[in-house]
Amino acid sequence: MYRLSNGVTAELIDRCYILLKENGDAATLNETASFILDNMNKDQEHLINLFCKEYMTDHKTAQTDIEELIAELLRRELIVADLV
Repeated sequence: MYRLSNGVTAELIDRCYILLKENGDAATLNETASFILDNMNKDQEHLINLFCKEYMTDHKTAQTDIEELIAELLRRELIVADLV
């Protein structure tokens, strides 16, 4: 499970998020990535199952897509693991 990093805000515009960092950096997420962001507080298996149903894809593809997006958001310090 993940959450936005401290100092990052999310603004939803037409089903897509814009993530803004305090330093002015921004990232625009497409609709699919925004769906993952909306559900990143769920455990990974639950998120994968939701993704499969929403986008009618197979488990392996969903898992790969989710892992790649989460890795990119972590790398850019937009999200952090929620250890609570």
